[in-house]
Amino acid sequence: MVNQSSPCNQVVRLGKFWFKTLYLGPKRIYGIKTVLEVIAVSVGIDEEDRSDERNEQPSLYYAFCAFFDEVSQIDQL
Repeated sequence: MVNQSSPCNQVVRLGKFWFKTLYLGPKRIYGIKTVLEVIAVSVGIDEEDRSDERNEQPSLYYAFCAFFDEVSQIDQL
């Protein structure tokens, strides 16, 4: 995570914060934070690449929407 860019780290922080707000019952899901971190890094890198093509700043909004899209299809990853 130290080598990741600031926009990528922002997506990771936002994804972890979102997960902390969920209540999934008394059982724990081991390894979910790591999985969410990997998804967030992937989405952050993709958003940086797309923003370079558009000559714009990376959008946290679009990155987080892509994060939710990936999480909603987590069983297909």
